[in-house]
Amino acid sequence: MKTTLRVLRTPFLAAAVLLGLIIPSGALAATTATTSTNFRAALQPVPLNPASSGSATISRNGTEITVDVHATGLTPRLPHAMHIHGDLKAQNECPPASADLNTGDPISGPFIAGTPDGLLSVSEGAPFYGPVQVSFTLDPFPTTAAVGFDVEKFSTANRRGVLDYHRTFTISGKVAAKLGQLHVVVHGEDLNASGTYDTFMEASLPVACGGINRA
Repeated sequence: MKTTLRVLRTPFLAAAVLLGLIIPSGALAATTATTSTNFRAALQPVPLNPASSGSATISRNGTEITVDVHATGLTPRLPHAMHIHGDLKAQNECPPASADLNTGDPISGPFIAGTPDGLLSVSEGAPFYGPVQVSFTLDPFPTTAAVGFDVEKFSTANRRGVLDYHRTFTISGKVAAKLGQLHVVVHGEDLNASGTYDTFMEASLPVACGGINRA
């Protein structure tokens, strides 16, 4: 009886494989394996704003990304909001110096629309690099646009103004598909050296920007 079972088992397995009922282990590995795509953004100072710079690397596997950011020249000992920005249906770019139109983000006091104030604010930069799509927050905070300027949820630069960030998380399929058309932007500058962000403008001020390209 035992011999009969051994004889019958082999043709049954062969038929099952042919019919697609059983997938050989090697074929299963081949069908489930995914390929990572690597991206890089060279972060350059935003014109007229402090000379912050650095780099960001993004490894994408489906909708999961691993992000590493290294930035220098930031305000020391303060958190810095960092995002993927971009309009998913339009061309995006880092803002030029001519974007300084003083659109309503004064440091203090009144502003005169159309009169440059020597800074590129978040509202002046947004028409170029688009809205927040992903937030590079600390784990376990959400990475959505909704927490984009909750600065306490972001990494803090050290006493030398250097910031290093690493995190793996999931993003939407729409953003994942458009990564190569989007930008990384780093925000935040203590303009009056008070040791904190006294205004939303200081916390949101874009200081470094870079287009995301395939590495």
